[in-house]
Amino acid sequence: MGNFRLVLVSGFIVLSTSSFLMNSGMGLMTAITIAVAIINGLFIFAAHFDDFR
Repeated sequence: MGNFRLVLVSGFIVLSTSSFLMNSGMGLMTAITIAVAIINGLFIFAAHFDDFR
């Protein structure tokens, strides 16, 4: 279930290596945004379940 997240971020990182500046910037910003969302989601998900103990 979680492998698609890694593939998605990796795909946008590959796009960020483009020599076309607009593609490069969009790929980098998208990869960073998705990675931050995944990390924040993990913390929020863990904190949410900690309340139910």
